[in-house]
Amino acid sequence: MLLSGNTSFCLTIECSRSVHAIVLALSLEVSDFHILIEKRITFMDRVKRVIHCDRAYKMGLNGKNITVAVMDTGIAPHLDFDQRILHFEDFCQKKVAAYDDNGHGTHVAGIIGGSGLMSKDKRGVRLLSGVAPRVRFVVLKVLDRKGNGVTSHVLEGMDWLLQNREKYQVKILNISVGMMASAGKNEQEQLLHAVDEAWNQGIMVVTAAGNNGPKENSVTIPGISRKVLTVGSWDDNVTETGNSGRLTKNYSGFGRSVVYRMGAFQSLALAAWKYGLPEGLTNGQVRSALSAVMRNMFSVDGNFDDKGFLALGFAGHQPDLANYYTNNGSLYMTSLVFLPLGLPADHPFWSDPAEEWTSQKAWAGKAFPIDGHQSLKK
Repeated sequence: MLLSGNTSFCLTIECSRSVHAIVLALSLEVSDFHILIEKRITFMDRVKRVIHCDRAYKMGLNGKNITVAVMDTGIAPHLDFDQRILHFEDFCQKKVAAYDDNGHGTHVAGIIGGSGLMSKDKRGVRLLSGVAPRVRFVVLKVLDRKGNGVTSHVLEGMDWLLQNREKYQVKILNISVGMMASAGKNEQEQLLHAVDEAWNQGIMVVTAAGNNGPKENSVTIPGISRKVLTVGSWDDNVTETGNSGRLTKNYSGFGRSVVYRMGAFQSLALAAWKYGLPEGLTNGQVRSALSAVMRNMFSVDGNFDDKGFLALGFAGHQPDLANYYTNNGSLYMTSLVFLPLGLPADHPFWSDPAEEWTSQKAWAGKAFPIDGHQSLKK
C-alpha cells in the first residue's frame, strides 16, 4: 500500500503472553454476583516475575535516569506516566501536545514504564505497573490513527533521535513498525541504515519481527538487521529447529490476537470501583447487568484452550472475529471488568437490591434515560 508515493508501514503489535489466562468458573446470579475464581487473577506482575524484575528492583534498577524513545502512534498523557514524558514529536500531523489517536503507542509505553499509580489498591499495591516504572520517555509519533505510516516520517524520526539523543540521554529505542514487502529496495536500505546507525551511536534498538510469520523470510524490516534486538512471536506449541538453532515453544511473545471480551465494560467497572457511578445509574443496575453479561459469556464452551489461555473470540472460540492488529495481551482488558471485586462486602455495589438495567427497560417498553456524556471525575 502506497501513501503519497511512500511505502506504508503496517503496525506490528507483538505483545507477549504477558497475562496468564484468567480461568474463571463463574456461578453468577443477577442478584448477588457469586464468583468462583479457580486461578488467581494476575496482571503485569506475572510478566515481571517471569523476567525476574524483582532481582533488578532489589539492585535499585527500575529505569531511573534511563530514557527510552518510543517510535509508535504517540502517547496519551496518562497519570501513570507522571512527569516522565520529556519530549513529544509528531511527524504525522505536527501537533505539539502529546496525543495518541490509535492507542498502541500508549499501550507499549505502559508496558515499558507505566507507574501503576491509577491501579493502586487499598494496600497501596500498584497492580498494573510497567517493567521499568521510573523510566523517562521521548515519544516520536510516526504512525497514524490506523497504525499506518510512511517511510519518510520514520526516517525523519530517526534523524531527529540521533540529533537529540545526548540532550535527552536516550539509551533505548522501541520501534513497532515493519516495512511491507512492496517497499522499494532504496527505502529498505535507508531504514536499515538508520537503525544500524542508531545502534552504532549507542542506542539499543528493539523492533518487532512483524505479523507475517512463521514462514521463511517473514521478518519485516527493520527487524532483519543483524545489529538490533528483534522481538518475535509464536502461535503454537511446536518445537522446531531452524537455521539459527532450536526454537522452543513460548520462546517469545505468543503472537496473534483475541477480541476484547468484557473490555467495553472497563469504564463502567472502574466507575463503580473508584470514582462512583454517574447520577441516575445505580449499583444494583450495574451489578445485575455485568453479572448477566458475564454469565452468558463465560458459561459457553471454548473460552479457554487446554492450557488455560483465553481463546480467540467473544463467547467461545470464534477466531474469525479477531483483527490482525489486536493481541493475546487482551486478557488485561478482559480482567478489568472484575475491578469491583476490590470493594468491601458491605459496599452498595454488593448490598443494593438488584434492578433492571437500561436494555431490559427499553425492550420491555418502560421509561429509560437517554444516553449522554457523563464525567466520572468528582
